[in-house]
Amino acid sequence: MKNILFSGGGTLGHIYPIVCVVKQLYEEGYNLYFIGTKTGLERDFIESLNVFKKTFYLDSEGLKRNLTIKNIKAILKHFKNIRKTKQILKDLNIDLVIGMGGYVSAGVVQAGIKLKIKTMIHEQNSVYGLANKLLHKKVTKVLLASDIDSSPNAVVIGNPRLSEIYEKYKNSDDFNSGNFIVVVGGSRGAAKINDLIISLKNQFMNSRIDVILITGKKYSEENIKVIREVSEEKFKIIDFSNDLPSLLIKAKLVVSRSGACTIAEIMALRKVCLFIPSPNVTNNHQEKNAFDIIDKGCALMLKESKLTKEELFDNIYKLYYNKELRNRLMNNMIFNIRVDSKTRFIKEINNLLQ
Repeated sequence: MKNILFSGGGTLGHIYPIVCVVKQLYEEGYNLYFIGTKTGLERDFIESLNVFKKTFYLDSEGLKRNLTIKNIKAILKHFKNIRKTKQILKDLNIDLVIGMGGYVSAGVVQAGIKLKIKTMIHEQNSVYGLANKLLHKKVTKVLLASDIDSSPNAVVIGNPRLSEIYEKYKNSDDFNSGNFIVVVGGSRGAAKINDLIISLKNQFMNSRIDVILITGKKYSEENIKVIREVSEEKFKIIDFSNDLPSLLIKAKLVVSRSGACTIAEIMALRKVCLFIPSPNVTNNHQEKNAFDIIDKGCALMLKESKLTKEELFDNIYKLYYNKELRNRLMNNMIFNIRVDSKTRFIKEINNLLQ
């Protein structure tokens, strides 16, 4: 059976899309391996999947946006990791290298290219990340979540995370079973969104809109006194959710950042959504992700930089109570989701390995 090595990390956003893919490949008998980072969030999660024969974690750093001596250190680590990875690929007799994004994957895929091994990358966002931007013209195959590249080696297959969530919840009786909204600012939280939502508590209560605000652990720790004072049954504030999709499926409305995996989950669950993209990400990719969904008529968006409490409340109220708008957004999602993303991903792998 063929040997496949996956790489990605730094954040779990680069890892979630491959979960259903690697589980299927494992069942089909492929030998799977993984290379991630020593300090990223992916290690414990990857080990818990129990599908990889061997895993490796490299000392890898991303480039800083400003000119700094730290970038020299990051570049030196990058080339050191290419050398290490070349030896790993030789020792394991790897047939295909798949990069999922993140700084560690750039060196791993480059090592595969240098050894003339077949290589593949998957871009989850609506714009290439730095690693994939450097690699997309050199790899054997490029898999895309959205149509951002017309190169001969590129194909749009969607995000397998959407397939995973859709299959899990497609027959659920919990769809829109609650009258609450979920507000979530990503795994690290979003201070401005949290502050605005808390300041709007009275308006929500007077408008009979129940709220679950997921603040992120850092924000919760720093504002624990305020949170204890305002949190109650109909205005619940929690720091984190271990199973966000199981909460989202019940919600009537979601207010969220627009990371690739978050969008995949929201689209899979057909949740009416107000996106507030993070302004603090590389290439402003969250805003571009949101625009891609808005262009399809599937969501609304507000920019954080100019966001006021009045504008935020007005948009939430409209999305909560306007049935015609809600139905239009949900119906548009039906025509714009790729529920077969996992199947497409695996088909491209099999095509390369024939």
